[in-house]
Amino acid sequence: MAKATDKSWFGVFTNLVAAQDWYIKNDQPSGDVTVKMRAASGLGDMFFMMEDNPQDVTKAYHTVVGYAFASP
Repeated sequence: MAKATDKSWFGVFTNLVAAQDWYIKNDQPSGDVTVKMRAASGLGDMFFMMEDNPQDVTKAYHTVVGYAFASP
């Protein structure tokens, strides 16, 4: 989850079983952030959630993955 330059918020969820490497580069002078991902194999799903605040991004995330189950 991160805050965009227009003050909105976004989150990305990747559903992939294969081994993955993530590379995140933050260029301090420009403020640009680059994200690269490599996966060993397989098919996957990516979900992009864009909302006005972080709470709504979290709600959208739970819509995709569900909520944790707490047993008594």
